[in-house]
Amino acid sequence: MAHSPTYDDKKDDSFTNNNETDEEVEYERGQHPNSLKAIAKHQFQKGISGNVFGRKPNYEELGKALNKLGDEETFDFDNKSKGTRR
Repeated sequence: MAHSPTYDDKKDDSFTNNNETDEEVEYERGQHPNSLKAIAKHQFQKGISGNVFGRKPNYEELGKALNKLGDEETFDFDNKSKGTRR
C-alpha cells in the first residue's frame, strides 16, 4: 500500500524560516522596543519624584547624645560605682 503524506510527515518550519526580505534589526543594549515598553509602566512621570519624603533622616545628634549617656558612670545608693550605662 502506498503511504499518503499526513501533517505529521511534514516539518513545520514556519517559525524557523528566515525570509530574506525581512531584515533583522540590531538594537543597542536596553533600546529594544519591547524592553522600553515593559519598563514604561514602572517609571515615574517626568517631574514627579519617587521619593516623596526625600533622603532618610540622619540621627547623628541623637547618636551622639546616646553615646554620651552610655558613657556616664552609674552609682548605687552607697555611692559605689556600678559601671557605665552600657
